[in-house]
Amino acid sequence: MPQSTVARIEHSPEKANVDHLAQLLGAAGLRLVVVDSDGNPIDPQDEADANRRDRSGRRYPAHLDVRPGTEYWWGEGWPMFDGKRPEYTFDRARHRRNWRRARDRGEYD
Repeated sequence: MPQSTVARIEHSPEKANVDHLAQLLGAAGLRLVVVDSDGNPIDPQDEADANRRDRSGRRYPAHLDVRPGTEYWWGEGWPMFDGKRPEYTFDRARHRRNWRRARDRGEYD
């Protein structure tokens, strides 16, 4: 972080954003966490999940549950995919996403 940014934050702390605070705390060997109303830390989103990208380099939309492409894949058999399964995929159909979420919560066997 540039010295000018540190000076600006020291002069006007309200101008600091979360990324700045995380960097400053990291330099001190600390980390920024979110806690619930009981003071229990909330686990951050897995950084690997946040950085998963499709073959075009685009991030997957946040409302889709990204999963390994080894399971059912909606693009199976489409000529444009040349039979190559992606490393990661998602369910396009809402009912399938809802079913998978319910299954993962243990509502289905």
